[in-house]
Amino acid sequence: MKRKRKITPIVAVLLIVPIGVLFIMAEIRISNVRKELISYAARNAASAATTAGVENSLDTDKVRYADLIKFGRDQSGNIVSVKTDAYYLNKIGNNIGDEIDKHINQMKSYIIKIPFSVLFSEQLINGRGPKMPLVFVMTGITTTDFENEFTAAGVNQTHHRIMMSITVNTYVIHSGNVTVVPYKTNVCIAESIVVGITPQTFAEIIR
Repeated sequence: MKRKRKITPIVAVLLIVPIGVLFIMAEIRISNVRKELISYAARNAASAATTAGVENSLDTDKVRYADLIKFGRDQSGNIVSVKTDAYYLNKIGNNIGDEIDKHINQMKSYIIKIPFSVLFSEQLINGRGPKMPLVFVMTGITTTDFENEFTAAGVNQTHHRIMMSITVNTYVIHSGNVTVVPYKTNVCIAESIVVGITPQTFAEIIR
């Protein structure tokens, strides 16, 4: 009759200790790269959401330069005044911000797969082996602002662009913590070539 081998306390300790050490090493190794991974994931998510949000909103609102800016000219064709439709600009900014936030929130979770070798030495294993998923939960808050940009485009011609400054603060929830990752970009929402002399003081003030 065969006897069943019992695991002695010493053997149990010898088995548990290496496993515990491995988990500790894994947490240390992952924590060293987690911050960079979070920033990378958040910026990628914010960039993708911004591109989709801007395209969807501008297509829906059918933004046209002529609807945003009205120039007043004298008899010689020189620009003497400008009127900006502030209400329309704010509406566009709010719509774009809402679209970006919606796209980020729709992601619900963002998954990055990293090599299992991150637990050991990437130099020894060279990034080979199975991938480990790291899951982040994200939400975003977007703010927008506008700026006029003037550049010379030829004789008595000025290239005028209406630029939107977009700031997306992405809140990443991971391991019971919340990390805020900012993402900023500028987008041209309308542009035109203004024909006629544009006063330098005027260009500086509206900028």
